[in-house]
Amino acid sequence: MATRRSPVWMYGLVMMLVVGGVALGYLMPERGESEKAADQDRAETATAELSSAASLVEQTADEASATETVVSEDADDSAVSFDLTRLDFRDQIQAPQIASDGGDRVWLAWDSRTGDEEQTLFLSTSVDGGRGFDSPRAIRTASVYRWEVMVRGQPGKRESRLWPQIAWQAGRLLVSWVEPLPDNLATLRLYVSESEDGGATFGEPRVLSSTDAVRPTFVAFHSHADGRIAASWLDNRHRAQQPFAAIVSGQTADESLVFAGQDEKGICPCCNTAVLLADDGSTLVAFRNHKDGFRDMWLAVKPADDSTFLAPVPIAGDRWKFDGCPHDGPSMAIHDGMLHVVWMDAHEGPQRVYHARARLGDWSFDVQPLDAEATGTQGHPTLAIDVAGVLHVAWDESLDPASAESPAAGHRHGPPQGSGRAIVYAVSRDGGQSFAAGRKLAVRPGAFQTRPAVMPLADGSLGFAWNELSDAGKRIVWHRDDAPTAALAVRE
Repeated sequence: MATRRSPVWMYGLVMMLVVGGVALGYLMPERGESEKAADQDRAETATAELSSAASLVEQTADEASATETVVSEDADDSAVSFDLTRLDFRDQIQAPQIASDGGDRVWLAWDSRTGDEEQTLFLSTSVDGGRGFDSPRAIRTASVYRWEVMVRGQPGKRESRLWPQIAWQAGRLLVSWVEPLPDNLATLRLYVSESEDGGATFGEPRVLSSTDAVRPTFVAFHSHADGRIAASWLDNRHRAQQPFAAIVSGQTADESLVFAGQDEKGICPCCNTAVLLADDGSTLVAFRNHKDGFRDMWLAVKPADDSTFLAPVPIAGDRWKFDGCPHDGPSMAIHDGMLHVVWMDAHEGPQRVYHARARLGDWSFDVQPLDAEATGTQGHPTLAIDVAGVLHVAWDESLDPASAESPAAGHRHGPPQGSGRAIVYAVSRDGGQSFAAGRKLAVRPGAFQTRPAVMPLADGSLGFAWNELSDAGKRIVWHRDDAPTAALAVRE
């Protein structure tokens, strides 16, 4: 199946507008407490500049149908790509998701705008360990809810997202997403559904968020081998963007406020959360706090026998003072009693990816940069640990050198512009004490590769998925990397 392409110059123009819009959204300073609501709403969807860029494509591009999704093999036989629609130019926050059954089956999930009023959750399956994937299937279609906001005194519009997540758990594939109610689009709910036949069919969705939730966003999801599942997200039911978590055990679902924020005014409203279920029955949620102007990573823990989360502790506190929206949250994993967390901050000037580790229950974190010698700006790290305890981290990094501006210069070193952005991979074989130098995976000059996912595969290789925006359009890329020696199983 072939896709008719728009003129290259048009996509180049749109790409410049998109990148400029992202940079503007990242660098825009807040103007005080009166701007909190605007900051929050700005974080929940792409900037107005991105919407304008998407509209330009819709009006002038000679495209195929907006609902067409194409799977194609790249020149690199380790990669597969899935074309997105012209409407997906609006979204610079969502990311593809990966799950594996620890054998030969691998799943990719992502959402796409398949119409002006429609969004679709797609699933593609590999039965040969990620060497090839079937044609994507639409497993959920939902309406788009729009609402009006004021952003720094200017009217704007925001749109709902699906926020898809997938996980494998003891013989079943779990998928979660956010969707408006059909008869009341202003009411959004977080759902989970399970498949016992490898994704061919799914059961009746189950609601994870309570009726009190208001527009759940920045969702994270985790499943444990003992049958528990958990989700974390941000919503503004208390007129402040605060993290919540739902833990499901058997037929019981328990929703809790994770943290009200300083003076109950919420946390950083624009960064994804991360959630983990530990073997001892506790639930861990990591998030970017907003305390006295600092936007650093914190951790909240809900013990197995408690009904509420304990007061959060800093993973790396009071080091990045920044008045803006980084749109970049944490990723974490547990192995052998140690919690590992990765994230981005720019407390030393350039945007850098960091790793922290602590013994469960101790929470005295050892923090280090992942690739301090890198020259580009880094962001959106994601972490996976195989059963041998090998840490695998992927992030996106600019092909151009980072700005040399100091922290005192206002952190105006935002997202890169210029020759592009690539996915970088680093590995630690000593439990996170040290990491090998980062290695770029599939550089495409002029392309902007962002928001990767990483998954150890059964044969010792690694699977990666990311977004890619170039003059050819926007697509989801799957890349299978045979260079690492991962363990021969996947940790649930």
